[in-house]
Amino acid sequence: MVVDEENFWTKAAGLRPGLAPLLRGEASCPEGFPGLQLARCVDESGHSLADWLDSLALLREWIVLHPRPAPWLLQLGYVSCCSDYARARVGSLPLPEVVRDFLEGYGFEGGSG
Repeated sequence: MVVDEENFWTKAAGLRPGLAPLLRGEASCPEGFPGLQLARCVDESGHSLADWLDSLALLREWIVLHPRPAPWLLQLGYVSCCSDYARARVGSLPLPEVVRDFLEGYGFEGGSG
């Protein structure tokens, strides 16, 4: 899969104007640009980019209220886990709803990535 970084962030900004620039500014990845990692997660999940952006926004809000290290790849991993859970359920649940439930039930430990 070939993903153009500028086109990816333009699309993300069109979906969630206030969130995409924050994610782009904070995200750092050892492999390629951060959007490539997000694009791969979205493709593998079956959930929309909008659902992923909403879910990452929920996670960011939680991290602001419960400060801890939260590297980009760890955030993607958390939402990926929620996505796997949502897909495994009969009648697939909305990803942001699952992330909210996971944060309320289990929190987010964070870490150095």
